Amino acid sequence: DYHCNNQNDVRSCSDAESPEYYIVKTTNLTRRLVVCAVYAIAMAYVESAVVVYLRELLDGSTHLFPLVPFPPKLFRAEFAREIATIVMLAAVAAMQSRRPRVFLAFFIYCFGIWDIFYYVWLKVLIGWPTGLLTWDILFLIPLPWFAPVLSPTIVSLLFVAAALVILRFEAAGKPLRFARVDWLLATVGALIIVGSYLWELPTVAKTGHPDYYPWWLFAIGIAVWVATFARRVIVAK
Repeated sequence: DYHCNNQNDVRSCSDAESPEYYIVKTTNLTRRLVVCAVYAIAMAYVESAVVVYLRELLDGSTHLFPLVPFPPKLFRAEFAREIATIVMLAAVAAMQSRRPRVFLAFFIYCFGIWDIFYYVWLKVLIGWPTGLLTWDILFLIPLPWFAPVLSPTIVSLLFVAAALVILRFEAAGKPLRFARVDWLLATVGALIIVGSYLWELPTVAKTGHPDYYPWWLFAIGIAVWVATFARRVIVAK
């Protein structure tokens, strides 16, 4: 899966035992990306099919709002299913590398493709969403997240793009080394984005449907992510 980068390392392959002295083979990387993409697309179909079944069980409608209360048993099953989905995506990423940086790249790559094709398959199966500004329930963990479809789609596209950049640097033998401040800023950006998803939770609890999405808050979180990642890429070059 990896080969020794002798061109950038004065030590021999036998002495280069640190993971930092190994890079992903380009040909092997391409194959892995294709396989992971196929897996994520197929998994997205399973996910969308489950949602179709859930909607039929609840009210038979393609409209999510006003929000129909989940029966407790169904809610627990759906909550556990979401956790299982993340575990499945993480398991596929873990099979690609033991290194946290490469694991993360493959995880967000699989997650992004899965999330995008989840909406693609729903559109094929039931004609939903009707548009990019259609509201959706994104997750139930730890509380329900609400946002227009465009918002998670933007996040997923950035995930895929960031993953490809990280893995391209790995294949070139110049891995992106993220500092603690980078992880801190990425966490702050993520919390801001999640905050935008929880923004309408009180409104939905009262009225049964969301009314306003704080795009300005979402944009701040995205800007923190992009600026942090772009800075690290520029330094690596």
